[in-house]
Amino acid sequence: MEGKDSFYRRLALLLIAILAIYLITIASFQIVFGTQTPFMVVISNSMYPTLKINDIIVVKNIQPDEIKVGDIIVFRSPLNPDIPIVHRVVDIGMTGGRKFFITKGDNNPTRDPWTVTPDMIIGKVIYVIPQIGFIPKILNSNPTLKFALAILVITIIIVNEYVDYKKKRLEETAIQDDVGDMADDVEG
Repeated sequence: MEGKDSFYRRLALLLIAILAIYLITIASFQIVFGTQTPFMVVISNSMYPTLKINDIIVVKNIQPDEIKVGDIIVFRSPLNPDIPIVHRVVDIGMTGGRKFFITKGDNNPTRDPWTVTPDMIIGKVIYVIPQIGFIPKILNSNPTLKFALAILVITIIIVNEYVDYKKKRLEETAIQDDVGDMADDVEG
């Protein structure tokens, strides 16, 4: 009976460890990059050829005074603050003692029709991982697939732990049988 309890205890600890590592990793990236969304998937061609659809961009929080013309920034759309926009800074101005930024997509013929204020800025693009953004995009757009993948991973972990448990039990049983046989040989 103790062996089975040991199996369930190991399994529970393993699942808790995996969840903790996942959460710590997410929190660590958010702390290191200073933003809630350190990774984003490019979803439009407005920055082509610099950024392509399905590229993953790494975004770092930046102070408005550190932004220069030529930097690629991520900011909340003035038309819908829930939508992030990734464009290049083409000019910087001041109005009423407050800095603002003029942006443009590299693939767009004209500058954006708005100015970007410091409170709209999410961060600066510091790195691009080409063409693997389709993976999180597929998973995020298909909750059933995401759930099935999570169940598959958990099932693999459980099966692996169970196989290890059974193997150890067989080894323990074989050792006990060998000891019993040796005792019988000594007595006989």
